[in-house]
Amino acid sequence: MGTDSKEEADKLFNSLSHEGEIELPISEQFWGSYYGICLDKFGVNWKISVSSDDLE
Repeated sequence: MGTDSKEEADKLFNSLSHEGEIELPISEQFWGSYYGICLDKFGVNWKISVSSDDLE
């Protein structure tokens, strides 16, 4: 799921991973995006990102 800001990404990631599992902590990645992967409490896999263009 793409977001427009780090704040929005952090809010979604924290909400979805609550009572779930963090697969990849959300952080800036080598390809330039702010990105993380988690499983929610129902086992649904979520990939949250902010593109490098929106980080500037």
